[in-house]
Amino acid sequence: MSHNVTDSRTVSDRLAPVSQAAATLFLVGTGLGGFGSIFVGASWLTTPLVISAFMYAAIAALLILFRRPRATGPGWVRAVLPWLVGAIVGLCGLTAAAAPGTALLGIIPTPNTVLRFQELTRTGLVDMASGVAPLRPDAGFSFLIAVAGVVIAFVSAALVLLARLPLVAILLAIAVYAAPQLVTVPALNVFSFAALGCAILLLLALTRPRQFDTERMGRLRPTTIPAAAVAVVVALIAAPTLTTSIAPSPVAVNAHPGPFESGINPLITLGEDLRRGSNTVALKYVTTAEDAPYLRVFTIDDLDRTLWQPRGFSSNPSATVDAFPSPPGLAAETSRTEISTTITIDSLSTNWLPMPYAASSVEGLLGTWLWERPGLSAYSNMSTTRAQQYTVKSIVAEPTAEQLRAATPGGGSSIDDRYRSLPDDMPTEILDVLSQVVAGADTDYDRAMAMQSYFRDNFTYSEQAPVEKGFDGSAGQVIASFLERKTGYCVHFSSAMTVMSRLLGIPARIAVGYLPGTPDTINDAGDRTYRVTSQQLHAWPELYFEGAGWISFEPTTSRGAPAQFGAVAPTPSTAPTTAPTSAPTSAPTSAPTTSPTSAPTPSAGPKSPGANISALLLGPEIILGAILALALLSVLVVPALLRRWQRGRRFARGARTGTPAGAVWTELNAVALDLGIEHPYGETSREFAARLGEYPGVSADHLARLIGALDAESYRRPASSTQTQGANPRTPQRPPTPEHLQTLTAGTETIRALRAAQPARVRLRAFFLPRSLRRH
Repeated sequence: MSHNVTDSRTVSDRLAPVSQAAATLFLVGTGLGGFGSIFVGASWLTTPLVISAFMYAAIAALLILFRRPRATGPGWVRAVLPWLVGAIVGLCGLTAAAAPGTALLGIIPTPNTVLRFQELTRTGLVDMASGVAPLRPDAGFSFLIAVAGVVIAFVSAALVLLARLPLVAILLAIAVYAAPQLVTVPALNVFSFAALGCAILLLLALTRPRQFDTERMGRLRPTTIPAAAVAVVVALIAAPTLTTSIAPSPVAVNAHPGPFESGINPLITLGEDLRRGSNTVALKYVTTAEDAPYLRVFTIDDLDRTLWQPRGFSSNPSATVDAFPSPPGLAAETSRTEISTTITIDSLSTNWLPMPYAASSVEGLLGTWLWERPGLSAYSNMSTTRAQQYTVKSIVAEPTAEQLRAATPGGGSSIDDRYRSLPDDMPTEILDVLSQVVAGADTDYDRAMAMQSYFRDNFTYSEQAPVEKGFDGSAGQVIASFLERKTGYCVHFSSAMTVMSRLLGIPARIAVGYLPGTPDTINDAGDRTYRVTSQQLHAWPELYFEGAGWISFEPTTSRGAPAQFGAVAPTPSTAPTTAPTSAPTSAPTSAPTTSPTSAPTPSAGPKSPGANISALLLGPEIILGAILALALLSVLVVPALLRRWQRGRRFARGARTGTPAGAVWTELNAVALDLGIEHPYGETSREFAARLGEYPGVSADHLARLIGALDAESYRRPASSTQTQGANPRTPQRPPTPEHLQTLTAGTETIRALRAAQPARVRLRAFFLPRSLRRH
């Protein structure tokens, strides 16, 4: 019997390990792709995949060699040798990748290789414990990633090629893919998710049973339980270990996640008390500007709700940061200066780009970054600022006070009305204070300067502003309370001036970003380096003036410096007492202080990862799209799964009743129907078989053997009821004979050839929309 089974193996059966190994490698690669939210770039994935490819090639080659009909040697050697050689190839690959200088011929490990591995493991564990995702792994961390990837690949190969448990390998890949998603909150990467789904379907298609073997029905192989146990251990240890330390649970404000790991949350709740983590360096920069600039991240203009946040917008793939449009409202006659700022990110990780306003171009970024209207902020749906170094060229408008006084009141008709919009329930106390502050000011510019001076001269800065007794109501109530108490933090100052400006009809919005920072060191080129810490997060108002565009003001007392402009006429009595600078600028000047500043909502610590901001702006659409895609996938795959269950049930019943030829013939009829080949009523089995034999590749001998076996079963005495019903359905009732096995082989080969003779579109239709489900 064993000899007949061996003879029945075809070349495609013997080469099956090649296709299955390739599909398994694809599965492992897409499973590891889930770590793309933790690491910068894709170089970290190359090493484990290349090593795994060589390891799989060695295993598959030996499996094919030992599957030859004339293969000799002890059975245990043929069973163990492929996996032993695969493990050796994997070890040699890790040696060549991580420690070639310590190895013989660059690949054979030596005692010095072991010492190098220990050193890399030690440094990798330190990096893993101190890193903040997304990070660029160094040699030690890359070694740990490679080891974990190769181990996962080896276990997956054993599950698929040895234990014949592709579903367990798929569960392992899903666990590996999901591990980073449990500790970070990135936007859903549709491409990596779809690639994983394709890998799963491909592996299922290539590992489906090709031949009915009654000897193995209902029996677990000795390797099943150990292999499954190893897979579970790898899934529970290898994958989460690489992510737990580098990406703790995300910070949430009012149950809404934010985008900054060491940064701020774009959801500003005015009554929220200010919570700080430890002070860390967020970034450093060098600039050609005379005064160090504020680094704006994004703007907030939607003030119609208690929770203020960036307004949603549609992504434009062509709006790359290589070139920004001209800043809105800036007239040609307005003086301007072009500056260049080189920014090196330290601990900050966000999908929005800190840069001086108004940027004209950005160079040196990794990943795809786009600009959005009308704030001209830069963002990315896939990348973060982590480990980035980039150069921003910016335009700094320098209007004079007289130009600002001459600007059209209310910003003119060219500015969107949303910058003047306010909730209907603004308390009258705000109007009472506003009327006193701007009394005697005749222009929008004079009123803006009066408000800035009022806040800086009469209020105190406090990070301990209470969140009760007026600070936990609506936005208007919070601002009214702030005006009464005359104490608060930057969110209160900036939002109060923004609301009061809109009450005057002046277009206004809130800018969120960083103060200019603190002068640090002198670099090799002799330029001053500025250090910006995580506690120098800030919010300030921007007001729009026709001809000058968006102008920054600084109402927060003891933070930054007030906006000043070259004056050609006396300023109102409420204007700041500080003399104007000789080189006017539209942005607040940089008189950086070393005292910490406020943030709308800082994270709990320097290592706390936040969510991807695109999950806020684009999250609902992405989630809905993913749900629809999964629903569509389920609709497409469920019929195929039912069809496979039907085939297995049919073959199992044939084995129990001793009628395998009848089961195969019924399945052949079902396959033909799925492919659009009808078996009309009145056509005999021989006539139908003769018609099938006309298709290319379908063997007439196989069909004749199947018809003969079918006739023999038809005239044989049927099995008794005790034989077909009283026994365990998983246990065959009679041992298979060589004739039965030959019949089964003939039937399965006929089915395979019949499918291969059809066009691809017909096979796909048969797979996803099997007609036989409605008739059998």
